[in-house]
Amino acid sequence: MNIFTNQDKKRIKDRLTDNPHMLREIESRTANVRRKLYIQKSGLATWSHYFVCPLCGVRLIYDYDNNESFTCPNCAHTVSGEPYLGAWWEWILGLNCSSAYLLSLLYLATGKAEHLDVVRRVLLGYADNYKNYEVHGGIPYNKPGRFASQVISDAHPLYDLAMAYSLSKEYFTEHERSHIEGDLFRPAARHQIDNLTPQLHNHEVVVCSSIGAIGLAIGDEEIIRYALDGKYCMKYQLDHSYLADGFWFEGALGYHYYSLQWMMRFEMMAKNTEFSLLKDPHYRSILYKAITYPANLHLGSGKAPKLNDSNLPLTEQDLIYELAYSAFGTDEALQLLDICYTDTHVREESVYALMYGVDKLPSDIPPLPVKSYSTTVGSGLAVVHSDGGHGLLFKATPYGGEHDHYDRLAISYYPFGTEACGDFGTASGYGSPLHYGYFKNTASHNTVVIDGENMAPSDTVVNEYVTGEDGSAYLDAQTLPPEDYKMLDSFTIKQWSDEAYRGVRMRRIILWQGSYFVDIFKLHSDNTLRKEWVLHIDGVRNNVKNDEKPDPVSKKGAQAYLRDAVISDGDSFATEYQCDDFSLSVRTLSSGADTVYAKGPANPASRLLSYHMLRTYEASPLFVNVIEAYKGESNILSAEATLNSDILTVKVVEKSGKTVLKTVKL
Repeated sequence: MNIFTNQDKKRIKDRLTDNPHMLREIESRTANVRRKLYIQKSGLATWSHYFVCPLCGVRLIYDYDNNESFTCPNCAHTVSGEPYLGAWWEWILGLNCSSAYLLSLLYLATGKAEHLDVVRRVLLGYADNYKNYEVHGGIPYNKPGRFASQVISDAHPLYDLAMAYSLSKEYFTEHERSHIEGDLFRPAARHQIDNLTPQLHNHEVVVCSSIGAIGLAIGDEEIIRYALDGKYCMKYQLDHSYLADGFWFEGALGYHYYSLQWMMRFEMMAKNTEFSLLKDPHYRSILYKAITYPANLHLGSGKAPKLNDSNLPLTEQDLIYELAYSAFGTDEALQLLDICYTDTHVREESVYALMYGVDKLPSDIPPLPVKSYSTTVGSGLAVVHSDGGHGLLFKATPYGGEHDHYDRLAISYYPFGTEACGDFGTASGYGSPLHYGYFKNTASHNTVVIDGENMAPSDTVVNEYVTGEDGSAYLDAQTLPPEDYKMLDSFTIKQWSDEAYRGVRMRRIILWQGSYFVDIFKLHSDNTLRKEWVLHIDGVRNNVKNDEKPDPVSKKGAQAYLRDAVISDGDSFATEYQCDDFSLSVRTLSSGADTVYAKGPANPASRLLSYHMLRTYEASPLFVNVIEAYKGESNILSAEATLNSDILTVKVVEKSGKTVLKTVKL
C-alpha cells in the first residue's frame, strides 16, 4: 500500500536538507531518546493527567533522568511515587514513539545509520514486550489500555509507531517486519477494536484513526475498513458528531481541534490511497466546515474563548491547517494557517509543513478578522464584539457530555481584550482534584446555580439573536426542564442534581451596548432552594459596605473552595472592581436578593479572583444587572428597571445623552 511515494520521500529529503531549523528541531526533540532509551517491560505507564500538582493543579516539572521525585514549578511542592510515576512512564512512552517517527524522517534526509538504529530499537523493543503489557485502567470515561491505562492513550504512541514503520519498513528484514506486525501492530489493533466505546466522542475518533493508521502501515484492508465504516468509527463520527454550524458536539474548542487533528492524522497516511476521506465529496464538505469553524471564535491575536474543557488558542494548529490549506487552498484556510505561527512557533520547525505543506505561503496574507458570530441552530453560540476590544460570549449550547461544563446560559466577558469574566476552562490535568471538584461546576461559572448543585442536562433554545448596525445586540435564549431532555448518544457519568433542577426553566437576555451590557436572567421553578446569580471577576473589589457580615456560602461542591465571603442584606448597589488598568462595575437593578462577595481560585488555583453573587430563595426570581467596563469614569448616567406584571422595562441613560430603552415580556 503506497503510503509514502518515492516522490513524497524525495520531497521530504529535499526540504529537510534545505532546512537547518528543522534538522536542529528534530535533533533536539529526540536527544534524550538517542542518548538513553527506556522501554517498559510491563504496564508501567498510566495517565499523564496525573502529572499535576495536587495543591494548585499546575503540571509538574518533567525530568527525563529523574523519576524519584517531581516538583511543581508554580508552588514548589514536591511529590513522589504513584500516581506520578505511572504518568512519568506515559511521557516516556510518548517520547519514544514520537522520536521514532521523527528519526525516520531524519534518516531519509541524512542516511545516518544511528538514526535508523534508534527507530529499529524502539519498534522491536515494543514488539518484544507488548505481550507483557497487562490490560489496566480505572480512568473516568475510558476503556483500559495496554501500553497505558486507557485505550486512547495507547492510540497516540501506536499512531507514531505506524508512521515510523511506514517510513522505514523497507529497511527492516522480513523477520523483523513479521515480528513487528504480528507481535505489536495486530494485537494492538485488536485491543483497540475490542475496547472501542459505542458512543459519539473524540476518543473514538482518536482510536479509530490509530486503528486505521495501523491498517495502512501493514496493508490490512479489513482493519482499515473497520476504522472507517464501523458504527461509531470515523465516518459515523463525521456524520453524527458535528452540529449544524460545524462545531464539534462536545462544545469545547480544544476537543473540536483534537477530533480534527485525528481526522487529519488519518489523512496524512491515507492521502495517496483510496481510503482518503478528503477524496469523498460528502466528507470533504463536512471536514471543511469544521476546519474553518474556529474563525468564528477569534478574539484577536490568535486568542479564543475558554469554553468547557481544555484551553486552546487558535495558534499552533499547523497539524490541521498545513494539510487543510494544501487540500483546499482557500483564503480562510490560509488565514487560519497563518495564525498558527508565532514568534515561538515558526513554520521552519513544523513537521507538518515539512511533510504536507505547500512549498511557500503567500507574502501578503490578510489577518484573520475578529467578527461577531451567532447561530440559532447547531451550537447556539453567540460572540459579539465592539470597538475598544470589548467582547462577550453567550453560551446557549446543547449539552455536550463528558467535556462540557454544567453551565447552560453562561457568559464570558472580555473588556479591553482581557479575560475579566471568563470561563476557567480546566486544570492542566484532569487528574487534579480541582477538575471535577471546581472547574467543571455550575457554581464556578457566570450563570445561576441552585443550592450549590450542578445543573442537570437540558435542551437549550435560542429565542432570538439580533445585531444592530450600531454594534448593539439582543441575545435571548432559554433552557427547557431537564426531565424533558433526551440524553445524547455519549457515555456520561452523572455529576449533577436532578432534584435541584427538576422543572426548572431559565431564560437569559443580553442587551449588548459595546462598553456595557444589560443582563436579564429569569428563572422559573416551584422550589424555594437557594439560588445565586454568579459573576466571577478577575479583579479586586473597591467599595466595601458597612453592613457586611461573614457568610459561609456552602461546604459542598465548588462553593466549598470560596473564602473570605461576606453578605450584604437587602438590595445591592453599584459595586466596582479594579481590573488591570480599567474598572468594572456591577449595577443591580432588580430587588429582593442579598449580595454575597467572596474570593475563589482562578486558574491556576494559586491565584484568587472575586466572586459577585446575588442570593435569593424565591421560587422564580428575576436578576437584572448592568455590567460596564471603563477607564476613568463610567459612561452611564443612570439605569433603572421596572416590572409590571410580566413586562420588564429597562432604561439606561448614558452621559453622552443616548438613552437605551428596552421592553421585554418575561
